Amino acid sequence: MSTADQLLEEYASSLSTMALPLSRPLWDLHLINVRTTKAEATAILRMHHSLGDGVSLMHLLLACMRKTSDPNSFPSLPQSVQSESSRQKAAGSCSRVWTRLLLWVWRALALAWNTVVDVMMFVATSIFLKDTQTPITGVRGTEFHPHQFVHRTISLDDVKVIKNAFGCVSSSGSS
Repeated sequence: MSTADQLLEEYASSLSTMALPLSRPLWDLHLINVRTTKAEATAILRMHHSLGDGVSLMHLLLACMRKTSDPNSFPSLPQSVQSESSRQKAAGSCSRVWTRLLLWVWRALALAWNTVVDVMMFVATSIFLKDTQTPITGVRGTEFHPHQFVHRTISLDDVKVIKNAFGCVSSSGSS
């Protein structure tokens, strides 16, 4: 049994070093019909990070736009309500127009300055600046070493005990 577990870990490690082929979809599913100490068979789903990132960000965006009064309704943008008299007052004030113009020019100059500084820092970093050393910084060439995956199998009952201890609410309403 330990050789089957080791075989599975080495296979998963070798998958992480190979690039996904661009001629096929950006995901692949590996079904390994080998009995291990934890399972009768194993499935490994490997997908490109852009699939998870885009879906996750859209899900987060939609979740943040939900109404608290009606969480099941679709998100909507708030409507600006201005009376006709307030529009005329804002348009008629000459000093407000100049203030807005100056503010717009200042923001444009700040944006241009920050862009120039960022481009210069990018060029300097790509030519001669180095990343700072941190405890998780790897040595040069680390990305080409085989990866080792550490995993832990937990029981669903343990997850429910933790959920009940923290007073969390499940999405289905049952525990």
